[in-house]
Formats: sequence, structure tokens, C-alpha cells
Amino acid sequence: MRFVCGCDYKDEQAMRIGEHSLLWTKEHTSEENKAWLRQLPQRLEFTAGALRFLLVHGSPRQLNEYLFVNTPEEVLSQFLTENQCDVLVCGHTHLKASQRDPEYLRWYNRQIKLVLHTWGMGYFSNPPWATSVQPAVNV
Repeated sequence: MRFVCGCDYKDEQAMRIGEHSLLWTKEHTSEENKAWLRQLPQRLEFTAGALRFLLVHGSPRQLNEYLFVNTPEEVLSQFLTENQCDVLVCGHTHLKASQRDPEYLRWYNRQIKLVLHTWGMGYFSNPPWATSVQPAVNV
């Protein structure tokens, strides 16, 4: 298996899609946009009400690490604990899902810790496209 951008593609078709996406992005992203992307933080942390949020692209430990719904609960729980967050928002998989941390439910008076996987907008679009979202949090 080859690696493109450090992403671990599961099969040749996924790798071809990834290679196509990278080439298209390189050709269609202006220098101004590349400079803007470079200055973005690798993580964004904020508090809304009593909830502490952490937003990352891949995982708290690595930009291109995949966190899938079958990522072991112990790993997700460790990320939540080590990063002192109640809600972890991650992407990179282009799949949407949410997971509650059962350890937190059991040990912390039934308060819920949550991992949200954002949906990769336009992942299989032709031509590929991307978008950004500015979420509003009301607590």
C-alpha cells in the first residue's frame, strides 16, 4: 500500500481517488488560499456553557490520523481525557458519526462526553469541491 499525503488508503480505488483529489486541489487552490490555510491552527479549543470543545482535522495527536466509528472506545476516551474536552470534533474520514464515551457516563455522574465526526463535504463530487462551516453553538 502506498501513502499519499500520509493518508493510509485501504485499497487502490481509495488511493486513486485520493491522488486525484490532491492533484485537483493543488491545481485549483490559489497561493492566497494556500497561505491562509497554512496560518490556520492545528486545533481549536473553546468553551460554550459548561462544555469544553476541541476541533481538529484528523485526531488530537495527528492531522492525518483517521478516527473511524470503529476506533476503540479506549482510544477515544483517552483523547477526551488527555485533551480535557467534553466534545471532540474531528474530520478527515469524510464520514459523519457521533459516539458517546461510556466510561464518562459511568464515572462522571452521567454527564456525556461526545466525539463528533464531521461529514466531508463533496468527497465524491465531480469535480471535487470543498467548503468551510462556521458553526454557532447555543448552550
